[in-house]
Amino acid sequence: MPPLRLRRIVVQRTLSLASERGADAKNVVVSFSCPVRATGTRDFVCHYRIEDLSCQGTGMAMGVDSVQALFLAMANAASVLYTCEEFKAGRLSFLEEQNLGLPAFNDTFGDSIPGTKTLFIV
Repeated sequence: MPPLRLRRIVVQRTLSLASERGADAKNVVVSFSCPVRATGTRDFVCHYRIEDLSCQGTGMAMGVDSVQALFLAMANAASVLYTCEEFKAGRLSFLEEQNLGLPAFNDTFGDSIPGTKTLFIV
């Protein structure tokens, strides 16, 4: 099945992926679509896409409004990114830091996100 094509991308995060040898890094893009009302419901749905990683693919989240749908899609994407092989190997970063700057719940990841001790991380 071909990957889901996101309609109306509203926000993107560009991460840096260091090569296995530590040389040149390449960009990894995480894209989020504009939340839309889900068919047959009052809820909203927001899709995301992760490219160029072992955990690449698409996902989605639903919320009671567009803000919650986008926020939860970002948290879902973060849970995928923080558990992918490249992050665990220390090769994935944002602004030269391992905290990828996406909403995440620390109790899900334990101490895997450097420099964080709170329950909720942004």
